[in-house]
Amino acid sequence: MNASKGTQAKIKIALSVIIMMVIALALNVIQVGATGETQLIIDQVSAKPGETVALNVVLNNAPDIKAMSVSNITYDTTKATLTNVEWLCDAEIRNWNSSQGRGVLTFEENTDANGPVLRMTFVIEDPVNDADISVTCAITVMRMDDTNDEVPVDTEIVPGSIKIRNAIRGDVDGNEKLNSNDAVYLLYHVMFGNEDYPINQNGDMDGNGKVNSNDAVYLLYRVMFGEEDYPLYAKCTHSMEHVEAKAATCEETGNSEYWHCSSCGKYFSDAEGKT
Repeated sequence: MNASKGTQAKIKIALSVIIMMVIALALNVIQVGATGETQLIIDQVSAKPGETVALNVVLNNAPDIKAMSVSNITYDTTKATLTNVEWLCDAEIRNWNSSQGRGVLTFEENTDANGPVLRMTFVIEDPVNDADISVTCAITVMRMDDTNDEVPVDTEIVPGSIKIRNAIRGDVDGNEKLNSNDAVYLLYHVMFGNEDYPINQNGDMDGNGKVNSNDAVYLLYRVMFGEEDYPLYAKCTHSMEHVEAKAATCEETGNSEYWHCSSCGKYFSDAEGKT
């Protein structure tokens, strides 16, 4: 039996309280001060077999710098493949040599480069067992001193990781259990974004093609009332049927060009199923 309107209202009120608590916590977070040491921080992300993921590399607490070089990106090549590396900030020289696995970034003068500086794109093998892949690299950071000599900046590398999980549908926090915590985590993801609350699968739980707070409510219903009344929908891979545009006549209705998915039954104005 579907949840009664009264029960649904209570659940929505409970989630509203959670939202307010989350906002209050976010507003009262005490930011931990920087240690003073320059760091190169590599993202930590989650992925499923076959997915493509991007790891940003962030320069933190650095003085104004003149140049930077990155090389020797190290990870488990049996579980993932590095497909692309790109610099994210403008510079006088910005180059990445894929064959040599290294690149350089040079500014005209000492420049504030704190923030995302590099993006690494990986494709996860499929099939592959669950694994945690460490991602690290070598780096040289230089700045120009008062005598116009380039001197090195001591930089700590904070390794990143790719958590590969053959995920249970709905287990968005990746702990291999499906419970109400996943509904709360999905709500955090919707409110605060993937950077702080990454999820290991598509968040469209109710199958309407959008990821929003309604999906968190729907996931909670699934946990409380079961799969039969609240099935979790996986993102459709679409089996498209193309229909040509046809002009209307006095006797027959016309139509615009469109695509119809025989799997989910939806209609789209593009072959990729975006609109």
